Parts: sequence; C-alpha cells; structure tokens
Amino acid sequence: MKIFMATMGLDIGGAETHIVELSKELKARGHEVVIASNGGVYVPEVTAAGIRHYSVPMNRRSVKNMMRSRALLKDILRKEKPDIVHAHARIPAFLCGTLQGSLRFPFVTSCHGVFEVSGVLKLLSNWGERTLAVSEDIRNYLVREYGVPAEHITLTINGIDTNKFSPDVSGEAVRKEFDLGDGVVIGHVSRLDQAACHTARQLIELAPKLEACDGLVVGSPVYYASANATLVPLLTRLFYSTPFDKTMKVGAAVAAARRGGLSSTCVELH
Repeated sequence: MKIFMATMGLDIGGAETHIVELSKELKARGHEVVIASNGGVYVPEVTAAGIRHYSVPMNRRSVKNMMRSRALLKDILRKEKPDIVHAHARIPAFLCGTLQGSLRFPFVTSCHGVFEVSGVLKLLSNWGERTLAVSEDIRNYLVREYGVPAEHITLTINGIDTNKFSPDVSGEAVRKEFDLGDGVVIGHVSRLDQAACHTARQLIELAPKLEACDGLVVGSPVYYASANATLVPLLTRLFYSTPFDKTMKVGAAVAAARRGGLSSTCVELH
C-alpha cells in the first residue's frame, strides 16, 4: 500500500515525532510511504529510511502559502497516486480535503491537539472520512466543536520507540554529564522552545527561590470563578515535583475580582 502523509513540518515536536516513527514503522512493514511537509530536522532521518519527502509550505495559513501548497499537493498526488492520504494538523487536512473530490482518494486525518474554533477558522477544517484522536479529550473536542460523528473517530494513544526509550537503559552517562549525583532526578518531558515550555522555564527559575524563602504569597485575578490557567499548573509542578522540604513555610493566597468567584479561587490556590 502507498501511504501519503501530509503535515505542517518535521521539526522537533510530539506530533512530528509520532509521524516520523509511524512512517518508519509502516515502511519497515513493507508499505510505501511518502511525506509532504515544510521540512525540518527530521527530513534526513525519514529519507535515510527510504521515505520520499516533498517540500510543501503548509506551516502557515496565509492565503498565498495555502494556494501554493494546494497546487503543489495536487501535482504530487497526481504523480504519486497514493492508496490513502493521511493528513496531520488542520492546514494539511483542509488542503487535502479540497482535493479529495477531484482526485478521489481515501482520506483520513489525525488530530494531535486542539485549535481555535471561531469564524473562518472553523471553516478551514476537514477531518476526513475517518479521524484518529490521540486522547479522549481530543476525541470529545472533535465531537463537540466540529460535529465529527463519534463512530468515525478512533482513539489511538501515541506510542514510543522502545529501542530509544527503555527503563533498561542506564542513565549513568547523563548523571555524569550534568553532575546530578545519586539523588532523585525529576524530568520534564517537553521540547524546550518558547511556545511549549513556558511552565518548565518558570519552574527552573522559581524552584530555588521557593526553597530559600520562608513564605509564599500567590495572587491571581478571577477568571470564571477560577485562578489564572497558567498559574495553577505551575503551582502544581512547583510543589509536587521539587524534592526539598516545604514544611513550616508560610503560605497565603490573594484573589482580585470585579464581581464574584473570590472564595472558589482562593480555595483553588490553597
């Protein structure tokens, strides 16, 4: 079977890693795999595995880029004649969907995250004849926000390459490289770019300050009877993923609101 993968890019990221590992495994099982994307650091890895890659600028939703990408996809699909098209992310799925009627290919998509749902952005969406969702939350989101029939969605949890990630692999080399000693090591699994690791960077900055201080005052405005959405996960990680003793440290919460929700917000912060 010839499988055509369309995605925004192949730089470091969870969805990108999933696409690369899936493509390599399909290739190893005897299928022919072709990928179209804006490119990235993973391109040499997929081409080394015998997977053809086409450069298509599907990483931006400007009208110019999308029109160019659609024209390129149309030429590639006519040339390759895949047995199935598998699109990842909203822009590639939308563009491939506009070509399905004329080129008549089986069309599936994978949804790796949630997107803004408003106005024209909702129209720039096509979740294919069948959809793969990588979590229950995303499956429910597709049903709720886009009206995708639940029976057309398959839940598939992203796997890992056990040759790369295994509990049997020793971490001694890493401990030695970073001088970590023999104590407990807390790992934050994320790509360290500005968009994906804001909480991790805050945690690295604030953890030593929390250890040194005798008390902590946390403040937040009220949003729909809740604290700031970025503050809550930060506090959770700050208290549960740091190994030092926090007993006898004084804590207080401050909430500010124009109307109501103060009590529930203070309870959440405490």
